[in-house]
Amino acid sequence: MSDYQEITESEWKKSLLIIVPLVIIIAVGAFFLLPDYWHIWAALVTVTVIVVIIIAAREAKDVVFKCPKCGQEFTVSAFKSVMAPHGVTKKDGKWYEWKHLECPMCHEKTKMYPVDTG
Repeated sequence: MSDYQEITESEWKKSLLIIVPLVIIIAVGAFFLLPDYWHIWAALVTVTVIVVIIIAAREAKDVVFKCPKCGQEFTVSAFKSVMAPHGVTKKDGKWYEWKHLECPMCHEKTKMYPVDTG
């Protein structure tokens, strides 16, 4: 049986190194470029969306979730991975990511945690 996967410090740092610059680029672009250079701002937003899609696609193919009700292990599409409500929670002093998903086997809708496949 697989264990829940703890979010490591390096994963936190990688996520922040991607998310923070993207947010800064959008904020600066919106503040300075939108009035006169809207086409540059639109290009920045497009690049940001493409980067987010690439990250979601890479994550979706590598992450397996386990239903707490029936034990079914399954993967989700990149679209579902991005659109599903998700977050992090602390249990027993460790941080875990979760997504609110529907099990393809028993159709239970609940918070599901990724399992360690390694």
